[in-house]
Amino acid sequence: MKEYESSWGKSASRGPFYVTGNYSVMFLQRFTFRKNVSIMIFIGILCNIDEFLCEGRGERIMIKQNIVFIENKAGSLQKVTGLLAEAGIDIYGFACFDAPEFALFRMVTNQADEAGKILTENGYMNRVTEVIAVDLKDEVGGLNTVLQVLGNCNVNLDYIYTSYHRENSLPIMILQTDDVFVTENVLSNNGFRVLNSLEG
Repeated sequence: MKEYESSWGKSASRGPFYVTGNYSVMFLQRFTFRKNVSIMIFIGILCNIDEFLCEGRGERIMIKQNIVFIENKAGSLQKVTGLLAEAGIDIYGFACFDAPEFALFRMVTNQADEAGKILTENGYMNRVTEVIAVDLKDEVGGLNTVLQVLGNCNVNLDYIYTSYHRENSLPIMILQTDDVFVTENVLSNNGFRVLNSLEG
């Protein structure tokens, strides 16, 4: 039974997960020291993590999104989109969630960092985060197929919204989960194409 030295100075044994590479060691550290131990073990059993995760890619594929807090009154959203349009920033996909006083506007653009800078300069509370973008099949049940795979692997979705490819108008699903590393590998190893850009 091979052992791996963790960043906490303890060791994690190679057990039911056949671990290889840096991400495998990260996974074992979470397995050993984090509170959500049972969740990670359960996902590993359902999704065959030794094949799906430990033999996964060497780097994460993520795209950036902007999250903006907008006052819930007439014309507020247009002021945000107007600022971005003036700066030549293209919005590729978006979703707006209503609340009593503020709306939460999520969007993927061609210049996430620049959009965040402009919004901050104009007094908008906002932040740039990472999300996953994955191709959807343009057919009946296309969305259901992706959700079924994620559900079978016990991946919990925080939210989803859509975009599309500019060259062929095929749909793209943008999503956030409580563990993007697991989600990326589950999708990739089930034949779905995870995107690193929405341009083109």
